[in-house]
Amino acid sequence: MLPVGSARRGTATGPAGAGATAAAPWTRSIPASPTPSPHLIGELSPAERAERVTADTGAVMVARGVGNFLKVRLPIRLDDGRTVVHLAWVRLAAEVIEDYTRRVHDGTLEGHRFEGLFGNAIEPWGEELLQAPVLLGGQREAADGSIRSSEVLDSEHPLLARILRESWPAEFVLGDRDPRPARS
Repeated sequence: MLPVGSARRGTATGPAGAGATAAAPWTRSIPASPTPSPHLIGELSPAERAERVTADTGAVMVARGVGNFLKVRLPIRLDDGRTVVHLAWVRLAAEVIEDYTRRVHDGTLEGHRFEGLFGNAIEPWGEELLQAPVLLGGQREAADGSIRSSEVLDSEHPLLARILRESWPAEFVLGDRDPRPARS
């Protein structure tokens, strides 16, 4: 898929201390809207969901006959120096999620690169991002012992690669969800 080391590098910290990987330092990180279920899970009826979802930790979801999903960070650079960090789901092959789980328990996740398929529609781009191949990076353990969410580092999907690589107009990405007061 993507060569290891092709991902962007750098770190920025936002107002809540959330980190984001980027090509250049950002001064502020803006959390995006709440994370919906993976798209494929969202298409199930409540009865099907109850029957098929065998594990849901909030960070990992497994659904029989549907897939294994990991919640990840998708940073989107804005043209005003901020970044929006979307939490989204990525579908992982069974052997990949097993390796991820082993690395979490062994303490070897940091720096690990692994692949999956993007599992959410993200506005303003919508469903065009669904099933986009992604390269993910494992994150270090936080001071409290929790594992930071893995991050989307790169993609072979043309639009998702542009989203990761370019700065976007804040108004286009945030619309009326911008937490800053409107300018007069």
